[in-house]
Amino acid sequence: SVSGALPVLAGYCAVSGRLDAGAALVFLALFFWQMPEFYSISIYRRKEYKAAGVPVISVVKGVRTTTVQIAVYTAAFTVATLLLTVFGYTGWVYLVVMGLFNAYWLRLAWQGLSAKNSDAWARRMFHFSLIILLVYSAMLALGPLLP
Repeated sequence: SVSGALPVLAGYCAVSGRLDAGAALVFLALFFWQMPEFYSISIYRRKEYKAAGVPVISVVKGVRTTTVQIAVYTAAFTVATLLLTVFGYTGWVYLVVMGLFNAYWLRLAWQGLSAKNSDAWARRMFHFSLIILLVYSAMLALGPLLP
């Protein structure tokens, strides 16, 4: 996850000329985002990973443990994204938009704990991870310009 979040940290620092709380929060958000995204794939592709001998979390620890980890990392992503407003980097429009999308993603993560079909749920979780990353990226660009 560090390697996936470092380019954004580097870009933030290059543009702003500083390493500050905003840089840390953007880094942490992308760091935390990668876990639910990949862990979701590891659930719906676990048979393939197992057959290939790749020891991903869903194969080694099971679907239930993976689902709990997805929920924890989704919550951490939510906190990191919303703290940008708390620290004054974004305004209320960013907070509302990210709050709504994060609330849905958290609800989806929570549903995984009781999903009857973990593969179908994991696919939904993965697909929404792509949507929320797009929304987050757009709001990072627009958020500071909006009230």
